[in-house]
Amino acid sequence: MPAVSIPPSPSVKGSGINIFYDQGHNDYLQFSIEYGLPATLLVGTAVLWSLYHAFVALRTRHDSMMQGLALAALMAIVAELIMLTTDFHLQAPATAMYFLMILGLAWKARFMESGKSGKALDRQPRVS
Repeated sequence: MPAVSIPPSPSVKGSGINIFYDQGHNDYLQFSIEYGLPATLLVGTAVLWSLYHAFVALRTRHDSMMQGLALAALMAIVAELIMLTTDFHLQAPATAMYFLMILGLAWKARFMESGKSGKALDRQPRVS
């Protein structure tokens, strides 16, 4: 019985390319390849939920400080989402922690009590 020969699989790289790529320059693809689609959807839902809270805080809060915080969080989240398409920005731990802090600020802008309510956040000016 003759042996069946299987042709080798085609190479993605050309014969003159000997470079090994271990990271993609797109964090969306990098995250979904490394951790899978369910984890990517879970993290994406958390980011979009924070973006939603920042937008709602911007529209509904009457305190100008909370509106400014919501606008800053909204702009930072949108800028980071744009940047993630072209650079593996979240691979650096400091940048990832900064992004998590911005997500938390979006929630704070929506749910934190303002200083105008007369509670502990409302401080009286010092008279010298």
